Amino acid sequence: MVTTQTNSLSLARLLLLGLLALLQVKGWVPDKNVLVHIQCDMCKRAVKEASLYKMRASKSMYNEDDYVDLVDEMCSPWSKKAGKWLKKLDIVREGDNPQLSIKYAHEDPDKEGLCKRECETLKKACLASLKKQEGSLATMLLEQQKVETMQDAICEGSCNKTIPELENWIDEPWEEDKNAAVNDVISGMQANSRQNLKVFRPGDKVEL
Repeated sequence: MVTTQTNSLSLARLLLLGLLALLQVKGWVPDKNVLVHIQCDMCKRAVKEASLYKMRASKSMYNEDDYVDLVDEMCSPWSKKAGKWLKKLDIVREGDNPQLSIKYAHEDPDKEGLCKRECETLKKACLASLKKQEGSLATMLLEQQKVETMQDAICEGSCNKTIPELENWIDEPWEEDKNAAVNDVISGMQANSRQNLKVFRPGDKVEL
């Protein structure tokens, strides 16, 4: 009985700490120049991931609203399914190449990372790349158009930007999320409690 209570308290504390960390990361404001560096790549990846997800979930997608919901979730690493691909990516600068690039962080494609500052940067680049194109992408997915066709149409603006110089880039090491299941619960708690979510601050008394 004591062991069960102890485990329950430990899980509750872990959930609370994870939720507080999540809120802190969501307040991160990335460098706009970094967003420009990766926006084209993020757009093409988002379109491809949306197409792949549509193929996997085709039996549960019946109308345009389902596709609109899919596009809305593609750029959210906190979504239960569609946006998880963002947690698998890492922003890197390879060799003497002045432009940042994106790669899968782990050789195992199922491994998810902790969503810290780079993850939030990826999310914002994804959102920027699909801005005002969400409806078009949903329609093209519904029409089952080819990935390349969708990328050309949706990503033209993102891929025609002038890449600015970036002098003060500091890489954030990708870290595997060994508590992915618990963090999924945290994300679900926040998603389902947006209106009633209480934010605890240093000095607040928290009763578990």
